[in-house]
This record gives sequence, structure tokens and C-alpha cells, in this order.
Amino acid sequence: MTELEFLHFPLDINKLPNKWEIVPFGKITNNIQTGFACGRHNTDGNGITHLRPMNITRTGNLDLVNTRFVDPNENSLRLEQGDVLFNNTNSPALVGKTTLIDSNDELAFSNHMTRIRVPDNVIKSFVSKQLHFCQQRGYFLNQCKKHVNQASISRTFLNKCLPFFLPPTKEQKRIADKIEALQTKSNKAKKALETAKPLLDKLRQSILAAAFRGDLTADWRKKNPDVEPASILLERIRVECRKRWEETELAKVKARGKEPKNDKWKARYKEPDPVDISVLPELPEGWCWATIDEIAYVGTGATPNRSNTTYWNNGTIPWVTSGALNDNSVDEPTEYVTENALKETNLTVYPPGTLLLAMYGEGKTRGKCSQLSISATTNQAIAAITIEKNGQELAKLLKYFLVLNYEKTRIAATGGVQPNLNLSIVRKISFPLVPIKEQKVLNDKIEASLVKTESVSTILSQLSNQLSILDQSILSKAFRGELVPQDPNDEPAYQLLDRIKLEKASLEAEKKQKGKVGKKKKIPRKKKATAMAKRKERRPLVEVLQPHASGLSPEELFSQAGFDEHSVDEFYMELKNEVVSGNIIEDRPDQERVILRLNAA
Repeated sequence: MTELEFLHFPLDINKLPNKWEIVPFGKITNNIQTGFACGRHNTDGNGITHLRPMNITRTGNLDLVNTRFVDPNENSLRLEQGDVLFNNTNSPALVGKTTLIDSNDELAFSNHMTRIRVPDNVIKSFVSKQLHFCQQRGYFLNQCKKHVNQASISRTFLNKCLPFFLPPTKEQKRIADKIEALQTKSNKAKKALETAKPLLDKLRQSILAAAFRGDLTADWRKKNPDVEPASILLERIRVECRKRWEETELAKVKARGKEPKNDKWKARYKEPDPVDISVLPELPEGWCWATIDEIAYVGTGATPNRSNTTYWNNGTIPWVTSGALNDNSVDEPTEYVTENALKETNLTVYPPGTLLLAMYGEGKTRGKCSQLSISATTNQAIAAITIEKNGQELAKLLKYFLVLNYEKTRIAATGGVQPNLNLSIVRKISFPLVPIKEQKVLNDKIEASLVKTESVSTILSQLSNQLSILDQSILSKAFRGELVPQDPNDEPAYQLLDRIKLEKASLEAEKKQKGKVGKKKKIPRKKKATAMAKRKERRPLVEVLQPHASGLSPEELFSQAGFDEHSVDEFYMELKNEVVSGNIIEDRPDQERVILRLNAA
């Protein structure tokens, strides 16, 4: 069994067409060159574009939206039209992304990228698509060398270990053209689906807006004109809220072994402020405006001290953070706290059905509303809204209303750098209270309408998945020789290999001849001495990070510490040791970036 056979998994190297060859990738390349690291980037457009891993999309396209620029004198390495650009270092799932450079723009590339050049009788787009297919198929995920949260594919691996499927030149062109044509159609379909999704979101919002204008139940109200108005329901709820408060306060007094001498303590109850209807739209007959404070109990929770192990170790009480509110319902806790935490901190166990509203966060989380399907406590970033005494239908309506008004709720937040909601703001949110007999009718109407949108959403998701499967199928067939028919008149690939071999030998001879003219022969000892000098110039990673409180990217740290393209593995080994020792910590602000910082602990 050859080395190549050991390293083909999970690619299928069997049953290739007769005129195809399978060879180590280095057999068909003229040059494989890693780029250069640069710690002096800018985003102002000064200099030339320096391509990094995020500039290749998951679909193998070049994306220049998030680009950085470097001084043209930093390094002479450049990309040319027709070069294949390979992402040699990334997370294990993303390493190996590949694209084809199809422009004449002046482009440089980082040390996390590898430039690949092939002879003219090898189709560049075919090479690019095959490498990207290997990434999509999971080949580089399985074969990469793993470091701390990163993975790499070396030039040596590409040269000697990557199996490359080589058809005749004309068939390469037919395959590449066919892939391009099919992917163009697939991309058009994907864009159509992407256009449909926001329209579906708008439809959902339109349904909810119609619901709270009273449109969905207009006919029902005509047929049922004598139902109890919501204003009477509101008075009843206010009485029940006061009664619950009195029961709670009385229980606290008795828990201290005392009995109240009179009813003066009841005067401490603060009636919720009525809503200001002068700035609100008119409601249907029988409806009325109410604040959340008038119809529900609004509380929050806490984050018990992490250093107190009695609050966390072997906890059994569910505890939820705002990150769980992106789903429609909260079915599982974020963590568990102990009975001791419940007794000694500002925690409350809220019952199933409680609405949870995220109060903090500059991202999409603030203003998100979900509903508990379990009993749980929360942290202080959540407002817990509890409607008691058979208030399930009312809770459903309030949740729909908060979903409808997500953007308005976010705008109501106060604060400077990171605006937040607070319990006072949440309590003052105005809500159209519906007569109790109309509540279930309205909920049923909303649910029936939303079910239709969910059906469409499911179909869109299925179509999107089918397109992804189709894309994979196209590439799989392409590199099995099944996408286009073979032409018996095509020159066999082994003859192409012979010509590539001769061409490479000629290029090597030409380089050697040029190297002899006007140059003194270099002495190996001096090379070694120079390399030793470079090693002495390296700085410890911890020392490099000390003046950078906000941290550095691995690329920037690599450059500033004095490493070069020949010492990538040494860099990651040293980094791994520092991370394991706890001297350096890693932060991943998004899926494709890693920031390295000194551990301040």
C-alpha cells in the first residue's frame, strides 16, 4: 500500500475512467507558495489588498468585503490571474477553502494562504474546483494537522500526499464549464429562496399587526356583540394582583413569626399607573389598553457568585440566561443552581408558561421573547412576566404582541455604549387587552395563519437543503468522471503527465542557469548561519502580546514574534504550550477569527 493510498480518505479513488490518472498533487503543479504575514494592516484602502482566510467564502468564491491593505514594499509576493488560492490555516472545518483568481488586480496574500500555479495545459478552474470539492467533502478536515483551535495543511502535504484526479485536458475544460453552468443555475435558485425568506418574515409581521388591529376577529365581534368588555377584565385582574401581593406580604410576616396588628400595611401596595392612551391608536370596540404591570407580575433573577461553589456544584434548579431566548420556547436550562443559591440570592423559580424578555445586549438578543416550558430561575438580564389564574390565552397574546413589537421594544432601551431595557421600562409597555371570550378566538386565528407561513418556511428550508445536496452531487459526479461524457479522441492523461514532467524539468534547468549567471555560489554554512540568526531574532509570544491589551490575531502574532513561512509548525507548537500553560487565552469573536490575549488572571 502506497503513502497516497493511506491519505485518500474520505475520497473515493476507485472506478475512475480509463483515460484518467490519479497522482500526488505536486506532479501537476509548477509552484506552491505560502504568503507572508503582516502586522501592519489597515482598512483605509492604503496600499494593496492582502487576502486572508475570510476572503474565501464557504462556496469557494473570492469575497473582498472585509479586506485589509498592506504597504506594497512589505513583500514582493503577488497573485496573478489564473492563480489558485488555497486557505492553508483555519478552523478544522474551514481549512482548505479554495478559489480561483480571475482578475488582474494587484493582490498580496497572507501566510495562511497558499498560491498554486499549474501549467497551461492544466485547466486552472478545474484545479480550483477539485481542491474546494476536497474541502467540502471533508478531506482536509480529516487530514489536517490540528493545533490549538486551528488546523493547517502544509505545502509538503499538498505536494506529496493530496491525491489529484487528472482527466485529459479537454475533459477538464468540459467538466469545469459544466460545473460552472450548473452552479450558476443553483446560485440563482438560492438567491430566489433568500429573497423569499424576508418576504415570509414580513408576512408573519403583517399577520400579527392585523391581529392587534382587530382585523382577524372583526367578523366574530359582529356575531358576538354582548361579550364582557376588556375594561371589566382589567379591573378584575388588578384586584387579583393586589390580592396576590397581600397574600405574599402576609406570608413574609408570618414567616418571621409575627402577626400584623392592623391593616395599615396594606397601604404600602402601589397601584400600577394606568396607561396614557392619548398617544396610542384606537382599539376595536370592547378592547382596552393596559400596561404589562397591570396584567402581570414582572420580576427578574440573578447570577450567583461563581466563586461560591455552594451555589453551583451539584445544582438541581434550572437557571436560564438570555442566550436561550432565541428559540420559541425554553425547554432546557442553561445551567443548574443549588437550593443554597435560591435561599441566599435574588433568585425566583418561575412556573411554566412564564414569558421571558431579554433586557440586555447590543446584538439581536435584546428584546427577544420566549416562553418557559419548564420551571426555572433566570439571570438578571431577563424580565420574567407571569400571568396567573388561567391566563394561558392572555400570555399567548402578550407573547405575539412582544414578537410583533420587537424593534420598538429594543428602541425603548436606555443607556450609552450598550443600551439596555430594565424592569421599569418592561412594566410600562402598553398592550391591547382583548375581552376574555375573544382571546382564544384570536389566538386560534393567529395560529392558523402562522401555520401556513411555517409550511412555506419548511418548504423553503427543504429546497435550500436539496440545492446544497445537488451542489455536492454535481461535484461528486464531476470528480468520478460522471458529469460529462468521455471523448475517445481525447489524449490520455498519462501523456499529459509526460509533457508536464518535461515542462517542469525545462523550467528547473532554466532557473539553475539563471542562478549561475552573475551570482556567487552560496555556501551552505552561511545559509545555516542566516537561519540561526533569524531564530535568534524571534521573541517570546508572551512578550509580544504584553503591549497589546486588545490582543492580536494569530497572523499578527506570527509576524511580530519573528516567525516565517518555514516555521509555521514551530509557531503553533509554541502557541499550544502557552495556551495549555494558561499564559495565553483565545477568544473567537466569530466563526472564522481567533484573537490571542495574555491571561490577565
